Amino acid sequence: YAWESTPMRNFDAEAGFIVPSADIPKGWGTYLPVLHIDLKIPSEHTIAGKRYAAEYQIFLIQNKDSTRGAPAVSVLFDFHPDDRRNQALQDVLDKFQLIWDADDNECSERKKKN
Repeated sequence: YAWESTPMRNFDAEAGFIVPSADIPKGWGTYLPVLHIDLKIPSEHTIAGKRYAAEYQIFLIQNKDSTRGAPAVSVLFDFHPDDRRNQALQDVLDKFQLIWDADDNECSERKKKN
């Protein structure tokens, strides 16, 4: 697979953005396609020993000729100090759960056929 070093490559007017990408600064010098996304509750990583409520990990594809390895970005989520509800985050989690459930059901059905 070859990609261009421009944001949101492979734009199709009817389908929209086909391949999501991320701008990686500090010498990476390109937009890289997103390979995989994980949402971990609670967080996998800690800062100064503190584990966070959740972690959103984005794994990117690096050019096969690069010696830099595969970049990954983690975003840590914490609770609001006043325990206020974050509806935008809840909407994302609900959508993620719908997709997860659909994929899990599809896998189960495939296993039954085999």
